[in-house]
Amino acid sequence: MANKNLTIIVPIYRPSISLDDIFYNITKQKDQNFNVIVVIDHPNEEAFDSITKFQEKFGSETKIIINSAHQHIDLVLKQAAEYVQTDYIYVLYSYSKLKSEFTKHINEYLNKIALKPDVIEISSSLRGLVNFDFRKQKVEENMVIDLDKNFDPLALATPFSFDCIIKSSIFSKVYETLKNKDMNLQYSPILVYKSLIHASTFTYLKTTWIEDWNYEIMLLNPKSISRGWNTILASATNLSEEKQQALRFAEFMDLAFYFAGYVGACKFKKNTQEARSIKNIKIALEAEIKKRMPTWIEETETNPYFVRFNAKSLIKIIENVSDWESILKKFLW
Repeated sequence: MANKNLTIIVPIYRPSISLDDIFYNITKQKDQNFNVIVVIDHPNEEAFDSITKFQEKFGSETKIIINSAHQHIDLVLKQAAEYVQTDYIYVLYSYSKLKSEFTKHINEYLNKIALKPDVIEISSSLRGLVNFDFRKQKVEENMVIDLDKNFDPLALATPFSFDCIIKSSIFSKVYETLKNKDMNLQYSPILVYKSLIHASTFTYLKTTWIEDWNYEIMLLNPKSISRGWNTILASATNLSEEKQQALRFAEFMDLAFYFAGYVGACKFKKNTQEARSIKNIKIALEAEIKKRMPTWIEETETNPYFVRFNAKSLIKIIENVSDWESILKKFLW
């Protein structure tokens, strides 16, 4: 058997789906040449039964970490990374669904190339609350991109962490110095963009895919996203102005396209708890957008990414919250 490339870390925080369904993503893999670390928060007897069954199926390579102190996920991921012995880490969140040939395609790609990328983004889709397929026509597929020569991935990478595989050394660097507690789990931009700041190379891999089937509204936290971007941009001040411009565009796209588009596309019956929650999320996100709007308007004249991708047209849409439902449909970039 070839050397293992990948460790899958599975953080489990009382999900609304069963552990058996989460573990099925791993047991169904046709290529089982990878390691697994499960980190579970206060497991009950049923959870222990599921873990035991999973270990029997997957084997002794599984490590189990019990988060008995109810530590925040950032501390948990940092702890789990200390046990990793492979070159790459993927964090499998509870609501992610993997293709049965996911690890097969990852291993095939990594085993055939000489120069290994630091960050790999996998083709992905949103399902559950929102149905949307991410498009990456503007980034070369299945190619290792030198980030010192081509800054586009810094601007165009999907800001969600459920579709990225990171070199273990870079993953550890990200969590080693992370101080803010991110509340958005798979929707946090921190892992993706702090990894890209440390990275030299990037690949957008189209040979497999990941779907996010989240139905938990409370994972959408605008203030936490905003704090995350403050952390990302503060850690990028030593980069060239061109790279910082790319990152400022990425922040704009995360808040104005991905996040506003996501909450705008969420539909619930009037007067339900979900409808009230999404209304409050929109109010909080609108406040974060308004804080940044003067800077973004300036950037439409000075930042080549804002110009190239016609940010003015998106700014026009996000000015009215009632128009957010059209963002994912109308803004093509």
